[in-house]
Amino acid sequence: MTVDADTAVRYAIYFVPGPEGVLGRFGRYWFAPDGPPEIPGLSRERLVEAQTSARHYGFHATMKAPFRPAPDRGEAELRAALDVFAAGRAPLELPPLRVTRLGAYLTLRPDGATPALGELAADCVRAFEPMRAPLNDAEIARRRQSGLTPHQDDLMQRWGYPYVMDEFRFHMTLAGPLNQDELDRLAKALEPQCRELSAMPFVLDRLSLCRQAGRRAPFSVLATSEFGGMPLHRSAIT
Repeated sequence: MTVDADTAVRYAIYFVPGPEGVLGRFGRYWFAPDGPPEIPGLSRERLVEAQTSARHYGFHATMKAPFRPAPDRGEAELRAALDVFAAGRAPLELPPLRVTRLGAYLTLRPDGATPALGELAADCVRAFEPMRAPLNDAEIARRRQSGLTPHQDDLMQRWGYPYVMDEFRFHMTLAGPLNQDELDRLAKALEPQCRELSAMPFVLDRLSLCRQAGRRAPFSVLATSEFGGMPLHRSAIT
């Protein structure tokens, strides 16, 4: 039976900041329900448009990209696997996050080398790979529309996503795509809001299992597990 890639339920493993910290507060400021803040030189309509994709996926960093579950794998098993994976990890203290351009997008990224973070992401990809259903033809075609390199295409076919292993770049998307002038204006406007983030180490101490009920639906957090600790947030957050 052919799976409809647009309506199928997908899961992902994301880093989602806790609501109590500086990063969580920044996310609530930037992705406020009543829309983005006023930015000099950018209309509110343009900024809403530029935030659309980031809002759809939520304020997060991808560790295991969205995937359809294998037919014999259920949600309870995914939750349990997340608990096991997180329990064997220690929190990572990383360079501070800074507003950074990544292509046509504005993101938050650690300001420095992060080999331990790359290793964590690779381990996460491998650990949840047995729970991923193979990509179907429609999903492969969708990915190839972005113009993958041969190496990225190989990674996509092996791991279901082209930006893994040596192609992984940790980032938390804020807005985009934007042109160069818009990126510059937005980055400058966000500097005061990110001053506290830029003055302290970024600690990655948890991962979340997120669910999407079809590609047009937003992602919601199903469960979050702290590294080396007990599960958090066992009920869904929308």
